Amino acid sequence: MQTKTIAQLIHDLHTHAVSARHLVEQALSRIDDTAGEGTRTFMTIWRDRARDLADHIDRHELWRDERLPLCGIPLSVKDVFDVAGEITRAGSIAREDQPVATADAEAVSRLRNAGAILIGRTTMSEFAFSGIGLNHHFGTPRNPWDRLTGRIPGGSSSGSAVSVADGMCTGSLASDTGGSVRAPAALCGVTGFKPTASRVLLDGVFPRSYSLDTVGPIAGTVTCCAYINAVLSARRLAPSAASVEAVEGLRLGVIEGDPVENLAPEVAQAFSAALSRLSQKGARLSSFAMPEIEKIRRVTSSGGISPPEAFAIHRDLIATRPDLIDPIFLARLRKGGEVRAADYIDALRQRSAIMADVHARTQSFDAILMPTCPVVAPQISDVQHPEEFEAMSTLILQNCGFANFLDRPALSVPIHQPAAAPVGMMLIGQHGHDDELLRLGVSVEAALSGHRL
Repeated sequence: MQTKTIAQLIHDLHTHAVSARHLVEQALSRIDDTAGEGTRTFMTIWRDRARDLADHIDRHELWRDERLPLCGIPLSVKDVFDVAGEITRAGSIAREDQPVATADAEAVSRLRNAGAILIGRTTMSEFAFSGIGLNHHFGTPRNPWDRLTGRIPGGSSSGSAVSVADGMCTGSLASDTGGSVRAPAALCGVTGFKPTASRVLLDGVFPRSYSLDTVGPIAGTVTCCAYINAVLSARRLAPSAASVEAVEGLRLGVIEGDPVENLAPEVAQAFSAALSRLSQKGARLSSFAMPEIEKIRRVTSSGGISPPEAFAIHRDLIATRPDLIDPIFLARLRKGGEVRAADYIDALRQRSAIMADVHARTQSFDAILMPTCPVVAPQISDVQHPEEFEAMSTLILQNCGFANFLDRPALSVPIHQPAAAPVGMMLIGQHGHDDELLRLGVSVEAALSGHRL
């Protein structure tokens, strides 16, 4: 299983301690492991293409080229991204008859241009609906933490998180509309980063919500996410983004109320221990009330933004071939069609006002902290009925959605003890200050490393 970071792998390539072909074969070996999750994690595996590119990289030692910061690094791609010559199914059999993509999505193109080796296309919740990660058409990868019991991976980027957690790649390209990067990362024990929204990076991405969609990485560490995000955002990785600074003096706000209430015992214990560790290391933690959370909940309860946009995206399919859509997701899509236009417009207006209010309330903090998910991964068998499914999906995503609504960068870092149920802590930064949040995340991750030994 691959446990090295991107920085370590780059060093190993430069010192000839490892070859790009070896990294590819290692990834493919994990995918093909009959005791693993490969067949349920990947919808398509680009074996020959990955091997040919790896051999080309090794033959010409392309990792020497500074313009290729991810050269030789194996990555997976969520099924919402266009890949030239393939159908983008978005986890649904309803798109089997769609034409193949004529070009790569912008995010995929940037990874290729940075020298990354794309291993395959990962499964997901159908049409990126739900934080559960179930897919009755293409299979549900079991959470690597407790494969024997059979626990959910989280969604909608289920395959992305499992591919990283199970060592099938070093990182994954995913999308996040209400927690689809961070929730599965937290439940599978890896790291996920949702950046501030970028219209450019959504070029060639099958939409879930025009207003809330974002593109971000899932990887083993914050630094790995920083490497991938630097490529996605078309910026060179600043040296400080991969360095460790002390957390002493950091101003961290902990929201009171819903985000830290009614937590599963494992989550409450891990989150409390992480806060204590940060405080001991000199971080300045302050609990504060954020009444805007209740305003966000009211906007969501009246229809919100994402449901009517999702209905608009899928309404032709709903009208002509509803039998091809999973009944649970079909019901959710139809509910979005019941939202009145006036309520949707009002939700957009309220969003802008709430964003301004939250900025004023939180501008003194370097980041806001809360548990990524209030629960640990439940058993797959416990979320088969629609009522159970809906309740658990809402619970898993309840904290994550704040960052999307507020259009702020958010990072989930693991805070559980080894072999324990995975738990993530979410750090939310200021709008547009993505690099600052990643630098802070590197420091927080380092400060908590002793706590997790």
